[in-house]
Amino acid sequence: MIDKNTVFQIEKFLRNKKVLDDSFGGLKMQQRKDGKTFTFEEHLRALIYAQMSAQTVWAHIEQHFDQIDEIFFHYDISQINLRDGEYFVDKITSISCGSRLTHSQMAALHKNIAVMQKIVHDYGSMDIFVTSAPAPEIVLLLSDADSRYKLAQVGPALAWEYLRNVGIDGAKPDLHMKRILGRNRLACSKNEATSDEEVYQTVKKLSEETGYFMAQIDYIFWCFCASGKGEVCTADPHCSICPVKKDCRHRSKAVSAEARESSEKPIEQMPLADSPSVQAHTPIRRMTGGIYRDQYYDAFLDYLKARTAQDAAQNGNCPCSDSKLKTMATDTFFLEKHDGRDFGYWFTNDQTMQEAGLCLAENLKTRRNPAYDCKRYMNCMILFREFLHRKD
Repeated sequence: MIDKNTVFQIEKFLRNKKVLDDSFGGLKMQQRKDGKTFTFEEHLRALIYAQMSAQTVWAHIEQHFDQIDEIFFHYDISQINLRDGEYFVDKITSISCGSRLTHSQMAALHKNIAVMQKIVHDYGSMDIFVTSAPAPEIVLLLSDADSRYKLAQVGPALAWEYLRNVGIDGAKPDLHMKRILGRNRLACSKNEATSDEEVYQTVKKLSEETGYFMAQIDYIFWCFCASGKGEVCTADPHCSICPVKKDCRHRSKAVSAEARESSEKPIEQMPLADSPSVQAHTPIRRMTGGIYRDQYYDAFLDYLKARTAQDAAQNGNCPCSDSKLKTMATDTFFLEKHDGRDFGYWFTNDQTMQEAGLCLAENLKTRRNPAYDCKRYMNCMILFREFLHRKD
């Protein structure tokens, strides 16, 4: 089990690499601890920054904070409400800070401002609201579909990010944290992807041991994984430079695999597609599951049932059987088993979805009917992209 020494070793590594600032994620928490009250404008900025952190490289966003503040008129809602969502989409993309979520986020901007104004009406201020209950309860109020204060395009991870941006201590259960704390890395869970609660409790324990804010523990682990930062514990990890590899199960599994290489032929080395980005990636052995499948399979299966039932009713057809739906849900994650990249990569934009089609075609070319199977798997991935957009 990891402990405070794991945190200190990673922190030292990141400081030597000069990618960890002095406050390392604790500045806002310290400001609140010292008595700072955050204004409505600061809360709106915190929310927009949180949303812009999704599906992008944060190191790039950080370089444009001043421009982002200007785009949003320093969060003056009287000015923001005079412009539609597309105005902000154009401005954000003009400084190359957009993502596949930008359109839907900006379309919901005025709605979210209205929700925040309702909170102010009910509580007196956003700051009173975020401190009116334990942080996990506030996260639920902001992210649960049934909550009167649900913010559009905000799930639990982004709700945590928003709260940390206004000095509420906690841990954001994003993909990096779920993976590094999962059973195949630092083994803080029995699952490949740790649950939101497991992330929270693990970081809380380490916070108590180190004396750091939870947000600082979170930031250290996130920085260790993130592009443009530490870039060590990534989807395809760089174990040779990892300062805590002795505590990591991924390293142990890799060593065991290397020991078998000389006497055991790889289960399957899948040739990849002809696109340069696909060619550049090294095939790996098949895995038994994956982070996305572990995290989303059940919820996506429910989505498929509802989505296909609706289509069947509209077209006068019989609904899909449970077995067919389970097959569709399983086929969706085919590339997570057969390609080494983070499965979320394929859903970045239309170009990466096209790459997914190429990669599927190459992996399925020995099938009896490869074109049919490729189309079927691709349709499943398109449905999963719809599902991810709804969750976000």
